[in-house]
Amino acid sequence: MNLQLRAISDPTRMRILILVREQEMSAGEISSHFSISRPGVSQHLTILKSANLLKERRAGTTRYYSVDPQGFSKIKEVMEAFWKDRLQDLQYMSEAEWRQQKEEQAKMNQVSVEIKVNAPHDVVYSYFVQADKLVQWMGVDADIEARPDGKFHVHVSAEDFVTGKYVELHPFTSLSFTWGWEKGGIRDIPPGSSEVLIELEPEGFSTLLKVTHKGLMTERARESHEKGWRHYLARLTMVALGQDPGADPWSTKEKYYPESEMNKPLK
Repeated sequence: MNLQLRAISDPTRMRILILVREQEMSAGEISSHFSISRPGVSQHLTILKSANLLKERRAGTTRYYSVDPQGFSKIKEVMEAFWKDRLQDLQYMSEAEWRQQKEEQAKMNQVSVEIKVNAPHDVVYSYFVQADKLVQWMGVDADIEARPDGKFHVHVSAEDFVTGKYVELHPFTSLSFTWGWEKGGIRDIPPGSSEVLIELEPEGFSTLLKVTHKGLMTERARESHEKGWRHYLARLTMVALGQDPGADPWSTKEKYYPESEMNKPLK
């Protein structure tokens, strides 16, 4: 087997095997495909014969060559196993690269906002799962069902309505829900097209709150939602302390983004 592997390690000999794999050829016909001398080609033919990869047939003074099926089947098994392993490796590499590109793209299409809330994490959690508490810091009305696949509908302002569903809930530590604008808002973020992840990390009596909004495919969407989350989380920090943040200036018809922004071409 090692002899056969050495025999096919030379590109000239590999080309000879390719030439004769389907039909028998004379030594002269084979030599016509190479720039090297005929004696040089003969040396390669001899090596392939010794490795049981070629069969030789004589007709008078002419020698004809064809693939030796028995010897070639052994090297074929080795090569197939080799390429199966290499192709599998390439597949793994390709899948890993694809996953990495997907993760990098996902990171590009999201915004994250962190804020420290001076309240326990179970208290902060309640402001995302109870409608009466939610509207204290975001929106003028809410219709929510805090369970997997439960509705998440928030009337954010006079003209803006968010529609989504809760995805996962891990009491007091994290939750997620889909997010999209049923009416108003950013028109290129329709219902179900983005997802919000809320993470709560206790820090003594306080809570480190992190909001990651994924699936924001345009620069305008990322800028607007980052500005929006910073605005609302600032109100949440006050509400969680029992303070009144006052009327939300964004709950009126006068949005936090000018109407001209809504009419810009999508990026």
